[in-house]
Amino acid sequence: MATILLVDDKPDLLELARRHLSRNGHDCSTAGSVRDAITAWESRPFDLVLCDLLMPDASGLKLVEHLSAAAPQTAVVVVTGVDEPRVADEALRLGAYGYLVKPVDPNALLINVNSALRRRELELQNQRLVDETTELVHRRTSGLMGTIDTMRAQQRERQQAFEETLFALAAICDSRDVVHSGHPYRVSRYATVLGHGLGITGDDLEQLRYAAALHDVGMHAVPSAAHAEAGPLTPEQAAAMREHTRIGARAFAGLESAHLKLASSIARSHHERWDGTGYPDGLAGKRIPIEARIVAVADAYDGLTTARPDRPARSTEDALAEIQGLAGAAYDPDVVLALVAARPEIDRIRAKYRDEPRAAAPSVDD
Repeated sequence: MATILLVDDKPDLLELARRHLSRNGHDCSTAGSVRDAITAWESRPFDLVLCDLLMPDASGLKLVEHLSAAAPQTAVVVVTGVDEPRVADEALRLGAYGYLVKPVDPNALLINVNSALRRRELELQNQRLVDETTELVHRRTSGLMGTIDTMRAQQRERQQAFEETLFALAAICDSRDVVHSGHPYRVSRYATVLGHGLGITGDDLEQLRYAAALHDVGMHAVPSAAHAEAGPLTPEQAAAMREHTRIGARAFAGLESAHLKLASSIARSHHERWDGTGYPDGLAGKRIPIEARIVAVADAYDGLTTARPDRPARSTEDALAEIQGLAGAAYDPDVVLALVAARPEIDRIRAKYRDEPRAAAPSVDD
């Protein structure tokens, strides 16, 4: 049984909807204005709000916008007397789960309500998984950082231990994807070569090397089914896959290490695109951190030249041609030029770190 708030300034329509949904097992309350709806929700949060758009005190879109911000866990379905695509698009953009045009058939009403409730439950389940996995990764990261702080007091031995610890953390996120067992190491080395070609040196280059290996730490939150899928992902799997950028960033939030602060930035932004159509923030051009732009190219090159469940590995020539074709759209053109210039070194690294379970971390002198 779901709790539902029905919002309409027509008492007869409210009563019809209430009786129909109540007969089908839902616990319904009613409100005759946007203000009354907000007051009702504040006193008792609802699973779903069914709201008419044309209200006497404010547009129902204001209620959709308010609930999307204040109660993202509440599903909202809007009802209108006019079939206007522009209004429907705006309602969906603001966070509505569905859109009905009056007169509403009772069966259509029930179908839309139940569909919205199912989608809401899937989203809540996914968020619980994300929260649990983020906490797990954060605990592991915090524990490793205590060890890292001690190791940094040493010289050569400290440096080697520091590398091994960070690459072990990269292996945590990689452990559910045997196809890409060498992926963190290769992306780390590719990014280092590209960063050097773009003028990054010294401590900044060292930080890039380590942080790049951790770019996919948030993949631990992605359900196993999405990892193993040999074809197009479902919308739910795709949404969970995209969420790994935010989770990876949160895993290092609040930590003082410069390496892990950079890892947080790269984890969040390495799927942004030069033209602004990437995720999670829609950043474009040089608003994307340079380190994330570098890792985006390194990650793409490694992904294309590595076999996946749904396709074989591409040749290095094909991979390079595809990335060049996306320069200025998906990728920073300067980073793509750096990849072309560094091709011999990139291919040497690719040959050295092929997909072998738990390959050794690159040594200091690699």
